[in-house]
Amino acid sequence: MKIRITLFISMVLLAWIAQAQSCEDLLVAVQGNEIARTKKLLKKVNPNCSFNGGIQPRTPLGMAARNGNLTIVK
Repeated sequence: MKIRITLFISMVLLAWIAQAQSCEDLLVAVQGNEIARTKKLLKKVNPNCSFNGGIQPRTPLGMAARNGNLTIVK
């Protein structure tokens, strides 16, 4: 039973880490005004994601608005 609980917790943590990394990748692409990469990442990453790291703002929309990139905002 303990092994199953540990395995379940590990799987949940790995999924959370993978999603956080994807959101960070999206934020970096938006920050760099990389339109093609942003479009590609938006096919697999939730555009409403938020990243709790050193990047400010923490959402792709906030980053695009901060950079004044209307193409990415749309």
